[in-house]
Amino acid sequence: MGGLILKKKILKNLRSEYDDFIIAFEIYLSEFVYKRDDIRLLKQIKEIDITTVISFNYTLTEKLYGLKEEDVHHIHGVIRNELSAIKNNMVMGVNEQDDSNMDFIYFVKYFQRIQKESGVKYKELIQKKTMDDNVTHTDYILHIYGHSLDETDEDVLKYVIVIGNKDASGKVKFKPKEVIIYYYDDADYEQKVINLIKLYGRSIVEEYMEKGFFNFIETIDEMA
Repeated sequence: MGGLILKKKILKNLRSEYDDFIIAFEIYLSEFVYKRDDIRLLKQIKEIDITTVISFNYTLTEKLYGLKEEDVHHIHGVIRNELSAIKNNMVMGVNEQDDSNMDFIYFVKYFQRIQKESGVKYKELIQKKTMDDNVTHTDYILHIYGHSLDETDEDVLKYVIVIGNKDASGKVKFKPKEVIIYYYDDADYEQKVINLIKLYGRSIVEEYMEKGFFNFIETIDEMA
């Protein structure tokens, strides 16, 4: 009995310290990152015909590029204009865990997205682009900028990077005609290829790179 009480106390303290860290990180981003007066736009991003954004960042960078709020979803939450105005919804956590042991579920990303109601709008944004579930729409290009393609976000990545035309129910999926993945240097390029292989397997990655579905472009540090 004493061990159970101690365990609950430890988990409670861990959760409290975790929440405090997120608030501290939010203050740092708000005061020392987003409010900087030397932020400049990247020409490479500015030249993309952007219609919809799924952002993994916590800051409101998309506003600098003139995007409308309804066309952007911060899947991991976003910093608040006033820290006391609304509940913090920033998601930070680890990868999937064994669901047979729920002791540390609070610290897992997918639970955080559910608990903070930040993780579903991206599906709505994509579905808005379809007029008919029975038709394949391949008239857009998916740009991935600044994301590592790590397995931590596997569920989201596999939803937006559609491999194959139909889902498990037999419905035709809405998929891009091309996926452009931006990389910073050779090491970053190699790691992104490795992460793609972890997500989809070697044969699929090779096939889709040969078809021109996956294309890698080096980032250009040129301001607009």
